[in-house]
Amino acid sequence: MFRISWFRVVLDEAQTIKNHRTQTARAAWAIKSLRRWCLSGTPMQNSVDDLFSYFRFLKQEPYSEYPSFRSLIRDPIAKTPDLGFKRLQTILQVSRVSGVELALRVQLVASYGLACGR
Repeated sequence: MFRISWFRVVLDEAQTIKNHRTQTARAAWAIKSLRRWCLSGTPMQNSVDDLFSYFRFLKQEPYSEYPSFRSLIRDPIAKTPDLGFKRLQTILQVSRVSGVELALRVQLVASYGLACGR
């Protein structure tokens, strides 16, 4: 599986990789593919940190590296939630629309009132 370069990998029930410290998350990140989608009805269950694995799986720079994710997304939300979530909203709006991002936007709007365009 890891030797094949896939055209598209669809990670259904993507919340299974929400903990970036698990072997499951690391294995998902290691899969080679041209396109990547994540589907999840519950992208954020416990904390904003749950989103890091999605960014990592999607290879969305600079948020796919934990120090950048922490300083650009997690810490601003922890310090000033209103401004931090606005920043997250902007990041999601600017991100290229793909399967997970679209699904993630829909869920964030429904769950947290984040109005994400496109």
